[in-house]
Amino acid sequence: MNTPGTLLRSEREKQKKSLNDIEKVLKINIEYLRAIENDNYQQLPADLFAKSYLRSYSKALGLDDTHILDLYNKQFGPSTAKEPEADEHPPRRILPPFKFNYMYLMIICIVIVTVSVAAYTSHLTKKPAASIPVKVNADITGTNNAKSHESAKELLPEKELSLDITATELTWVAIKTDSAGPEERLMRAGETVTLTAHEKFVLKIGNAGGMSLILNGTNIGNLGPHGQVVDIVLP
Repeated sequence: MNTPGTLLRSEREKQKKSLNDIEKVLKINIEYLRAIENDNYQQLPADLFAKSYLRSYSKALGLDDTHILDLYNKQFGPSTAKEPEADEHPPRRILPPFKFNYMYLMIICIVIVTVSVAAYTSHLTKKPAASIPVKVNADITGTNNAKSHESAKELLPEKELSLDITATELTWVAIKTDSAGPEERLMRAGETVTLTAHEKFVLKIGNAGGMSLILNGTNIGNLGPHGQVVDIVLP
């Protein structure tokens, strides 16, 4: 049975090329290439990464990448089993007919009138409280103003974080900002993305040597060797 890995390995051997030759051309870790030829896609960071590598590997050998990807989707793609649909027309609940009772209406009216009369009588019998002048102490006022100024400082928003992500090689990355869900990207060499956050960035990078990060104008430096998967939390 033909699989993406067997077809790629067979064509590579037919062209008398080694995995090292393919690694130099595609800049893909040799362990990933070996996993692809063995159809062991669990070793790759994600399904999107597997498809990108298969497409690049196919084109490097002159094969039809569409055919290779079709084989991958049929044999190793995620299951598309359809969940049973819920009943679109749930049974209706039949309510008992409403019976109007004049006795209940009379009782409600009596209660409303009684409460209204009691509230009005209480309002007439109350005397307004004498107003007492209050002397404001200047020292206390100054202290309160100082506390209010300090509280206002505490409420000022924190400095926003800015992260520039630049790919120097074909690289897959999953990005999570603050409490937002992760976003996956497949970035090509020269592509740059700028993101902002208030608390932190959480990144999973599929090719540490193919990406650079600049946080608030400061270069993070070397993230790791080519082809290595790394998890990074900034700052």
